[in-house]
Amino acid sequence: MPDHLANLLRANLCGGCVVRWILGSRSPRRLELLKAFDPRGDIRAVPPRSPDEMEFEGLHRWDEIVERSLLIAQTKYEDVWEQVARENLENTLILCGDTTVLCETEPGSWLAIGQPPVDDPQHQVLRKWLGQFLANRTHRVLSSCVLRLASGELRQGSIVTNVTFRSDVEQWLDWYLSLNESAGRAGGYAIQGAGSIFVDKIEGSLSNVIGLPLELLAEWTACRR
Repeated sequence: MPDHLANLLRANLCGGCVVRWILGSRSPRRLELLKAFDPRGDIRAVPPRSPDEMEFEGLHRWDEIVERSLLIAQTKYEDVWEQVARENLENTLILCGDTTVLCETEPGSWLAIGQPPVDDPQHQVLRKWLGQFLANRTHRVLSSCVLRLASGELRQGSIVTNVTFRSDVEQWLDWYLSLNESAGRAGGYAIQGAGSIFVDKIEGSLSNVIGLPLELLAEWTACRR
């Protein structure tokens, strides 16, 4: 973030003091993005106590998927809030989020693609995802976030990025799977890494696809240009 925007962030939220952040996430990508958003901020990761979270199984309508995504982010926030509520939270913001990849399997019906299973050494599931659901198609990356401002006000919402994959995914598939880059990543690819080779076009927020929609965060913290 440019210095003038970082200064505006501190001035708007905390009267010019150092902003303290509590990031309710285990994701190193979210932590890196938040550090890029406010490199002078005091950032601490406090993940939810359980790594388990609600899933999207049985949900196919777009509205109910967005609702579930926001509920997951809210549940993470409630968990993190319980852990830190007794602390001195002056000048502190708390941020939690959820990101998932969604493919339209037929008109109006969506399939959520999470992280590839760890017990799949031959990458059969990931091969199916990349070859059947992502190649030569446009999918959506949905993120929902909850932000508690220093004032105690809660802001929450969702954002979508459209990502179109190339048609020739198959020729790169064995090479990509050999990198083991897909582990722990929604949709099984890393757009900021070697997975970018599959991408033909992006419409919307790139940082959202990586794991944290900085545009939404900037809007909530009144830091738009």
